[in-house]
Amino acid sequence: MQLINIETFLCAARNQTLSDAAAALFVSQSTVSTRINQLEDELGVVLMRRGKGLRTVELTPQGTAFIPLAERWLALHAET
Repeated sequence: MQLINIETFLCAARNQTLSDAAAALFVSQSTVSTRINQLEDELGVVLMRRGKGLRTVELTPQGTAFIPLAERWLALHAET
């Protein structure tokens, strides 16, 4: 699991839009989408619902449950 994908997911969850997350991370919106897709593929769950024409993203129950784990993962990485 790549740390950058976890950071991207948390940023998108906090900002509630992929475009705002992209701006905060200084990457393109498609990069944010790709990173989240990679994370979802690796975990085997959908973390957030997003679609064409929708401005905001909506966390799935799995996405909501993943937030504390992702935050712990980042904290453990910072400690090491």
